Amino acid sequence: MKHKLLTALLALVSALCLILGISACGGGNNGGNGSGGGTNPPDHSHTFADTWSSDESGHWHAATCDHTEERKDEAAHTYEKGKCKICDYEHETHTFVYSVKTEEGHTGTCSTCGKAVTEEHTYQNGVCKDCEYAHEEHTYQNGVCTTCDYEHVDHNFTYSDKTETQHMGTCSVCGKTVMEEHTYQNGVCKECEYAHEKHTYQNGVCSTCDYKHEDHNFTYSDETETQHKGTCSVCGKVETENHSYQNGVCTECEYAHQSHNYGASNTCSVCGAKKPYSKENSKIYLGEYPQTEVTDKNDVDSSLRNSLNMAAGSKPTSSSAGKWTSYDYYINGNVSDYMWYIDISYQGGRYRGVYFTNYRPYWPKKSSSTDYSYQDDNGYKTSTVYWFKWEPIEWRILEEKNGTALLMANIILDSQQYYHNDSDTRTINGRTVYANNYKESDIREWLTETFYGAAFNSTAKQIIETTTVDNGLTSTGHSFNPCTCENTKDKVFLLSYKEILSTSYGFDSDTSSSSTRRLKPTDYAKSQGVYISSSSFYVDTAGWWLRSPDSNSNCAHDVHNDGYVFGNTESVDRTDNGVVPALKIKL
Repeated sequence: MKHKLLTALLALVSALCLILGISACGGGNNGGNGSGGGTNPPDHSHTFADTWSSDESGHWHAATCDHTEERKDEAAHTYEKGKCKICDYEHETHTFVYSVKTEEGHTGTCSTCGKAVTEEHTYQNGVCKDCEYAHEEHTYQNGVCTTCDYEHVDHNFTYSDKTETQHMGTCSVCGKTVMEEHTYQNGVCKECEYAHEKHTYQNGVCSTCDYKHEDHNFTYSDETETQHKGTCSVCGKVETENHSYQNGVCTECEYAHQSHNYGASNTCSVCGAKKPYSKENSKIYLGEYPQTEVTDKNDVDSSLRNSLNMAAGSKPTSSSAGKWTSYDYYINGNVSDYMWYIDISYQGGRYRGVYFTNYRPYWPKKSSSTDYSYQDDNGYKTSTVYWFKWEPIEWRILEEKNGTALLMANIILDSQQYYHNDSDTRTINGRTVYANNYKESDIREWLTETFYGAAFNSTAKQIIETTTVDNGLTSTGHSFNPCTCENTKDKVFLLSYKEILSTSYGFDSDTSSSSTRRLKPTDYAKSQGVYISSSSFYVDTAGWWLRSPDSNSNCAHDVHNDGYVFGNTESVDRTDNGVVPALKIKL
């Protein structure tokens, strides 16, 4: 029992001693300037290390006793060139301020510890990452500075190696080379100015370069009275647009307006065409042809003729026609270049010049001679230019019926042969064709092509009907005639023997001399060699061809200069007979 009490007492004493020992090391007033507080036993002192402890904020002597949180001599660093003069702590997290900056490097001083460093720039795209110095003296290689890695951006490219699809550009500053596709704008590359050539058009626009084709070469189709469709033969662009009429004809597609609405003004309200004819009593004026000669009477001071001669230029020759056109008239049985014409527009008028170096024989097989020509008898000589004014053609109305009118020229307009060889017999399509066959005649070809093309503009041609021309036996005035031909369909034709005796057309039915058939020639017809009567009863009249063949294969009917027709025929190769065209028009 005593033993147990003794043991308990000893344990209590030991515990008490331990408690007292612990509470005795509190820092208090014994043993230094520790930061600990509280009440400490007077017999304990902290112990500290002789060496310095440090961090970024300062240095101190650390406690070596069990009270490790205690510090002695704690203070901020006193730096000199990056190291604390007290504890030799070396500053690590520098804040450099950079002063001296050159192309080679920079000098930086830490604002905290005063440490100074001199080092090369660390470039990134031309700027030092540390001191922000911008490198200037670049040495480029394909666009990038070999020193500072600066990549040149504002390139000044010079382009070469241009193809239809791409170009190569080399920067004149940094040497960077690029190969890239063209950037086209309306056919031209915006960068290198290469003009695209091999266009692939789609409705007028190149699918490669967006070039818009403008200088179109339209082919027109689907013409109506109001519009046409044009398709460009170059780029395929299709446009449907209204006609642009000028005096009845579209200036783009040349469509001739037909359904005219002339009204009281005699001008079509749709196309602006003037009515192609004027009507005065029993006369109609339609088309134009050279008629009156410009002479001393109507050109007193010769100024008009001089001006026309200057406009015509050099006179033609057999080897060089110049501006002139050969008539291709016969001489010695062959077509020869010895007589020419030229048309000149001057001061609102139109004039035809005539010039010949040989006389036109009244028989094509004859040679040039005043003995075989009436040109000299009519006052026209070789190697002289004569001028004739184009004037409206006066037509006699023979019949008006169902909105049409049958017309014949009221004057002899020209002088032409019926056929150039009176002895020529041909076989055409298995049929014998004589020299006086109207269908195959020179005079029909001249009327339907040469005269029709020259005398009428497009507006006038619209109202000229295609007439079925009766070439049957009865039209010739014979009961038997092996020289007739089939009917023809013509715009212009000659009257027949039957028609020239028709009282319904205003002619005498008597075949003898009649003023109803008596006509005078124009000055122009005289220059072509028409024969003119010298009779005092019918002065200045001339004979003119009918289309009707005689039963004699080398002759055709004509109207004599006194108006006589019965049995009156001429050899088809006579060039001195006049031409009086006939036609039918829509009124």
